[in-house]
Amino acid sequence: MGSRIIVKNLPKKISDEKFRTHFASVGEITDAKLKFTKDGKFRQFGFVGFRTDEQARKAIDYFNNTYIDASKLIVELCQPLNEANKTRPWSKHSKSKKEPETKKEAKKSNKKEDMMQKLLGPLGKDDQFFEFLEANKAIKSKENIWKNDINLDIRQTSKSADPDKAENEIQTEDKKIVDVDQEPDFENGRLFVRNLCYECKEEDLEKLFAMYGPLVEVNMPIDNFSKKPKGFAYITCMFPEKALQAFNDLDGTVYQGRMLHILPAKSKAEADEIDEKNFKQKKQAEMKKKAQSSHNWNTLFINQNSVANLMANKYQVDKSDIYDVHSAGGKKASAAVKLAVGETQIVNDIRKFLLRNHVKLDAFGSNRERSKTVMLVKNLPNDTNETELKEFIAKQKVDGGMKRFVMPEYGIACLIEFNERQEARDAFKKLAYRKFKSVPLYLEWAPVDIFEGDGQQMDSEENENKEEEIGENKKVNEILEKESDNEDDYEENATLFVKNLNFDTNEEDLRKLFSKIGKCKATIAKKISHNKETLSMGYGFVMFKKSSDAKEAIKSLQGCQLDGHCLEIKFSNRTGAVDAAKKKAVQMTKQKSSKILVRNIPFEAKAKEIEELFKVFGELKYVRLPKKIDGAHRGFGFVDFVTQSDAERAFDALSHSTHLFGRRLVLEWAEPEQTQDVEILRQKEEQLSGSRNKKLKKSQILDDLGREEDDLRMDVGTES
Repeated sequence: MGSRIIVKNLPKKISDEKFRTHFASVGEITDAKLKFTKDGKFRQFGFVGFRTDEQARKAIDYFNNTYIDASKLIVELCQPLNEANKTRPWSKHSKSKKEPETKKEAKKSNKKEDMMQKLLGPLGKDDQFFEFLEANKAIKSKENIWKNDINLDIRQTSKSADPDKAENEIQTEDKKIVDVDQEPDFENGRLFVRNLCYECKEEDLEKLFAMYGPLVEVNMPIDNFSKKPKGFAYITCMFPEKALQAFNDLDGTVYQGRMLHILPAKSKAEADEIDEKNFKQKKQAEMKKKAQSSHNWNTLFINQNSVANLMANKYQVDKSDIYDVHSAGGKKASAAVKLAVGETQIVNDIRKFLLRNHVKLDAFGSNRERSKTVMLVKNLPNDTNETELKEFIAKQKVDGGMKRFVMPEYGIACLIEFNERQEARDAFKKLAYRKFKSVPLYLEWAPVDIFEGDGQQMDSEENENKEEEIGENKKVNEILEKESDNEDDYEENATLFVKNLNFDTNEEDLRKLFSKIGKCKATIAKKISHNKETLSMGYGFVMFKKSSDAKEAIKSLQGCQLDGHCLEIKFSNRTGAVDAAKKKAVQMTKQKSSKILVRNIPFEAKAKEIEELFKVFGELKYVRLPKKIDGAHRGFGFVDFVTQSDAERAFDALSHSTHLFGRRLVLEWAEPEQTQDVEILRQKEEQLSGSRNKKLKKSQILDDLGREEDDLRMDVGTES
């Protein structure tokens, strides 16, 4: 079924406006055309394109055999251009006329062919003779005799005038000839799609071409004034053979009421090729290309110079006082620790500001799909304000489609959301690594669904109430997770593999069936179809809390029916790598004791500096950095607090983005095996030393026995 129809037997004096409005009552029209001859004579038929196939079918059922000004309409579905079984056009004006219209014309053409064969005789089968005829035709028509010939007159005149110009003209002429004879090239996997309707979106094209394979880019230019598509797009496929397959299947087909015309496009490198004059321009071009990568930078990173400037401005002190290692009392204080504490405070303030502006901070930490309309601008100077940055963006002429602008008070980074994808791409290209106040701008695409809501600013009281509600909801969720859904309570070897499921069976029905045996979780394997629909794969997994319940489920539920299908159940052979990864992520953020494992500690840092950094949040028991044989520490350590509340406060503050000597500290809650007290370790050491002493005593006993044997031998010798 298509979305384009042909309307025949129209009145001779119908206008375009009347034709469009007559058929607009049944659906959204994307194209309406009346066909005329070269002389301007109306051929009494036209084409109407609708947005969907259903609207076209509805128009056929509604308008077929109806009347316009006493003319009975014939409404049919339009056939695609690439259809193999396409019927022959009946009109004499058709270009693709293959057969004569009448029997008389057929007889005349056959008579002419017979006469030519009799006159030519054996020459009718000679290829050289026909080549000679074509050459004579070319001479009479003043065209090139051969297809690859170049006009000799142009060469001679150009040589006589200027040899350099003559060579350039010859080269350009050769290029034109090569382009004419060259076949379509799909090696770069890039396609040019035109004749799109003006209501088409990039998401629609992604869905259409994604059926043939993964896509690298979909670029649909829009008009700057009307903000509507220009009617063409560029599609870049990851695999060139998929681009060729899409070209063969979709070229000439009807899409959203219009005939698609697809051509192979030049690669992006050739289209945007620029002759760089020096090394600086080449390096800048390479950096802009790398800016499009999906590498996830540290979102809340602040360089040490900006931290010092912000601390000096906030506490009204000189910048030199922050780097001064001697305090007023004469005690030494580490400048690195001062900067780390200041960075922690600034990062926490930024987090609060982003939460008030409906930004999902958890989205930055996960490997989510990247948005195509929201970008993150980083490496801004600390004294940057919102008006300065907006004026700078306006100078680049990319501020037309900005929808939302979120910038913290410290001015070190900001989030910009655009209305259209094309506007966001243009802004990204122009702003990436662009110099702003003596520093380059670092850009990154933000994760999908980074904002909550539609971006309208709320009052300060509403923001505070929302923060309180979010905090209460988090606490409630944590309590529920601890009480009912604790991952640690699930035993190993308690996961079952269930197959032969009905495709309509959902996870809740599967869980209810197995929950008769014991508490469990149920998941069904799913896949995404070509139409972007989530479909069941016919099998799933059930995880019990106890392995005994899993054994009982195999015995009692083997072969039982669920939604008309007999289930086949067995123990799962999977190692549970995905579950283990999730479990590890939960364990890293789940508090177990008052001890914190600190990774990625700089090798130049000392235990005293780690102690100064963590004692800001509470009283410490000890700080321990395991050492190597040469006396240097191993790059990680343990910090134990007196109370768990102090440990939790330190973990929440320092785990986001705290740098010490330029390295980001990574915090995890220590494992149970790592939470042993010093006294227990000393007892183990004493036991090991005691076992060594026992071995020494045993050797002494053997030596004593040996000496006694020697004494006996000596006694026997003397008696003899």
